Amino acid sequence: MNYTFTQNVTKEDYVAFVTNHIFLSFLRPFNLILFVISVGYLLVTPFLTGDFTFFFVGLGIFAFIFLLALFVRRNAKKTYERNPDSFTMTYDVDDEALKYMTREGELVKNWPEFYRVKETKDYLFVYVNQHSGLVLVKREIPSDAYRFILQQLEQHVIAKRLKLLKK
Repeated sequence: MNYTFTQNVTKEDYVAFVTNHIFLSFLRPFNLILFVISVGYLLVTPFLTGDFTFFFVGLGIFAFIFLLALFVRRNAKKTYERNPDSFTMTYDVDDEALKYMTREGELVKNWPEFYRVKETKDYLFVYVNQHSGLVLVKREIPSDAYRFILQQLEQHVIAKRLKLLKK
């Protein structure tokens, strides 16, 4: 099978991708548990000791994480606004690989090379490694091509790194 389609990634789509990437890398569940325990301890300490120094350190850490998330989202919007034409991509998928082409060039990735996949209601986030990936916008993909992509990813991505919606 061979499918070719073009998608126009909007600013909101790109920000959703960046936000998802933050949650998959920095704000993973294990990290969130550590943050909650650590910051929670810092916030509770003054009520046990009467010294509010650690309380302010805890508030500072909480504010830092919150501002970091806001900064990353704002930076993603600016990145998109600088060159929105580079977010129009043409995809060519077949049994061997997914090839995506932009104005800057093209990249071919064989199906076994994909590292992680996460599906949401509107998107399919496909990562080629821990630090880079692409967003497939469901509304832009023909349904038969989408089913084919999912089938290939299910066959080639390690099951524990494959987060698909229930059918």
